[in-house]
Amino acid sequence: MVNTAFILWNLDLKKTILCYVSMNDQIRENLLNEQSLLAGKKIIIADDEQFIRQHITKKLSSLGLTVFEAETGKQVLDLLCSSPDLILMDVKMPGIDGYETTKQIKSDNSTSDIPIILLSAFSGDEDIEYGYRVGANDFLTKPVTFAIILETIRRQLNPITL
Repeated sequence: MVNTAFILWNLDLKKTILCYVSMNDQIRENLLNEQSLLAGKKIIIADDEQFIRQHITKKLSSLGLTVFEAETGKQVLDLLCSSPDLILMDVKMPGIDGYETTKQIKSDNSTSDIPIILLSAFSGDEDIEYGYRVGANDFLTKPVTFAIILETIRRQLNPITL
C-alpha cells in the first residue's frame, strides 16, 4: 500500500514539476513575443516624479523599447521631434499639465495620431472624462502596476482590428 501511494505521489510530483516547467516556458515565450512586438518602439515617459520615470523606463528598456524621459509638458512637446510611437504622461506636472499637453499634441496634424496614455492620481469620473475629451487614448489611475501599464501600452501599439 505504501509503495503504491509513493508511486502515485511521485507521479503527481512529476506532473507538478512538468506543469511548473511548462508554465515557465510559457511565461518565457510570452515575454519573447512581447519583446518582439515592442522592440524598437519609441516611447516618451512624462512624470515629474523622477523615481516613477526611472522605474518605468528601466522596465520598458529591458523589453527593447527606446524610452525618452520628460518631467514637464514642455519637455514632452520638445521630444516630439524624436517621432515617438506612444506617450505615457502624468496629468499633474509643473508648467503645462498633461491635459494641455495632450490638447496641443492632438491639435497638430503631424502628431495627432500618436497614442497618449494619461496617468494620474486623480480618479474622479470628471478627471477621466476630461482626459478622453482632450484626446487621450487611455487613462490609468495611480497606483497602477507595471503589468497594467505594459498591457495598456501593448494594446495601444498593437490594436486588434475587427
